[in-house]
Amino acid sequence: MAFRWKAQGLGELKRLFVRPEYRGQSVAQALMAQLLSFAQSQGCSRLYLDTRISLEPAVALYRRFGFQITYQEGLYIQMERNAFNAGPV
Repeated sequence: MAFRWKAQGLGELKRLFVRPEYRGQSVAQALMAQLLSFAQSQGCSRLYLDTRISLEPAVALYRRFGFQITYQEGLYIQMERNAFNAGPV
């Protein structure tokens, strides 16, 4: 997983992937919590990410962390978290 700045206060979450043998062990949740904590400590006020709507476990994870779908074209979606009070950190 990676974080990168896109603009002042706006960050992008990139490439969250957990190998199949480690899934179901809360690895993704720990990575998300760490990334959100880091982004917040760096002054990021909004985060977004791109994924596919068909990746249901990933979309559910992002929703649990306060991300909402802001754009969809076919299977492609963009999700955004507007503030750091929008879910667990």
